[in-house]
Amino acid sequence: MNDLQQTARQTKALAKKRKASRAARKRRLSRVKSANRSALPTPARVRARKQTERFEVGELHDWAVVRSDPARAARCAARLRDAGLPVFEARQEERLVDEDRGKARIAQVPVLRRLMFVGIPAAGDGTGHLGEKLRDAFRILLGLKEVWCEGEGARVWIEREWLATETRPLRVSAELMQKFADHITGHKHDDQAVGEVMEMLFGIGDVVRATAGPFTSHSGPVEEVDTRKGRLRVGLKIMGGTVPAWIDQTNVEAA
Repeated sequence: MNDLQQTARQTKALAKKRKASRAARKRRLSRVKSANRSALPTPARVRARKQTERFEVGELHDWAVVRSDPARAARCAARLRDAGLPVFEARQEERLVDEDRGKARIAQVPVLRRLMFVGIPAAGDGTGHLGEKLRDAFRILLGLKEVWCEGEGARVWIEREWLATETRPLRVSAELMQKFADHITGHKHDDQAVGEVMEMLFGIGDVVRATAGPFTSHSGPVEEVDTRKGRLRVGLKIMGGTVPAWIDQTNVEAA
């Protein structure tokens, strides 16, 4: 056997060995994925999530709904707290698994993207106006984009620069807020409270956008609210037509 044939044989054997090594690695990764797939977050596992510290709402505040700039939610919440305002971010603890590496980590996952609840003084006069002090506090907060407000027969997002003393933010009562917070933090399961809060955020006729799933980025008006299952039927605008689809309430945002 000449040198050229020997070199060809060695090259072929090395290529075969590398191919076998890659196949073995794929089989190992497949086994890891199969073993950990059951640990990925599912609705059942979210319900059984680890209980986190209870958020105490108190009785001196109503709760307004605000929306931050994209990727600024945590920073916005910190600034609101620095301004002396209590904040509930609606995060739940989940065990996330990296499918490629098979490593698990505990993360505080936001339930409502960019939305958070801010404690504001209860409206003793019954008008529910924002007031000069609160308006000024919201206006200078970088990262805060807009506030969910009561308009003329409708609810609208008002950008912080356009807030006025007469602006009437949507107010969630302390009692309902406590039930909602207890549900999110795992202290007391209460689908009804979640449904009531979600109806305030997304009513029939409101235009929403899907943030996860097969319809991500598509938007349309809410046609029906299913508070029992926690989902919305949305008439999505797709390819020039309207496609009705059920979307989980935690996977939508106001468009």
